[in-house]
Amino acid sequence: MKNNYINYNLINLVNIGLLLIVICLIYKIITINSKELYEDNKTIEETIEEEDSKTIPEDSGNCNTQSDIVDFCINYNSCCSTNSTTKECLCNHPFVKNCRTNFTNCLNNNHKQLNKNDLMNSCINENKTCCSEYNNNLSINSNAFNDPIKNNPVIKPLCSINNIPDIEQKCLELCTTTPKCVAYSLNTGVLVPDYGTCSLYDNVSFAISKINKTTGNPIPFTNNYYTRK
Repeated sequence: MKNNYINYNLINLVNIGLLLIVICLIYKIITINSKELYEDNKTIEETIEEEDSKTIPEDSGNCNTQSDIVDFCINYNSCCSTNSTTKECLCNHPFVKNCRTNFTNCLNNNHKQLNKNDLMNSCINENKTCCSEYNNNLSINSNAFNDPIKNNPVIKPLCSINNIPDIEQKCLELCTTTPKCVAYSLNTGVLVPDYGTCSLYDNVSFAISKINKTTGNPIPFTNNYYTRK
């Protein structure tokens, strides 16, 4: 009878030991899985944060024209990639600058909490809409300027642009749409009249005629100088 009691207690101890071993194994498995799950989630979160922190480059597009404000506005990075004086009138045009400011503000104010890529695409589309408004509001009237005076302006221009097609029309357009412009000069090419040099001015100043010492006659001016009425 005593032996049966001992055997019974021994069996209970073995069962309890086995139960404890099983519990320990289960706990260990749960702990390992939890740790792996935590590490996996942490890796995913770090990857998302890393991807979200990356600066998405603006799609520069292709500069398709030599003198179109809308094209320069939409494809600003490629059209204005170099600090060329021939591009200054376009890249620094107040309309283009305004759209670029709006574009920058769009990137800095992510109200919809978009990811970097979606935010860039959204701002690019908004910029295209902004740039397209230029042609909708474009109103050019040559009657707003006085008849041309043959002169060579002696003041520094706001900007100059040259060697583009239809330079006369483009010069009129740029001065009309640039609020600071009160006058412009135009020096067209002799062999190719559609090309030449256009300069915009925020002040009016005329050169004094120079005299040819040999003939005693005034040296003719080469530029047509237009002033706002």
